Amino acid sequence: MKKIKFIGEDRKRYSISPEAKIFCKKYIEFKGNCTEAMLAAGLGGRSRRSTAAIGGWMLSKPRISQFLELILHNRISINNENEVAAVRKELIFLITQRQDLRAKLRAIRLYNKLTRRYPRGSH
Repeated sequence: MKKIKFIGEDRKRYSISPEAKIFCKKYIEFKGNCTEAMLAAGLGGRSRRSTAAIGGWMLSKPRISQFLELILHNRISINNENEVAAVRKELIFLITQRQDLRAKLRAIRLYNKLTRRYPRGSH
């Protein structure tokens, strides 16, 4: 399958696989539930625990976070405000977790951009 190319909020070029695109859409559809999104996208591991770990790893990837940012900033269409609120809730969860500091830092940056706490081009 052919990769999907796009320009992220940071103006860099990215590409994601069709499976990753499905994961992103399912992540929004399942209101930020990473494990359910992984299972719905057909990317699950051997157990729910490993599926959740793989999903967390995917969310830490810049290309995935940039694609989600485009969705959240309505550059790629989604219509339900509840879905955006659920993604914010998941970002807050990632910010408050203590295990994966890289995912935490990315979530903080993404949340700050989402809430417009710092200018678009500064980070």
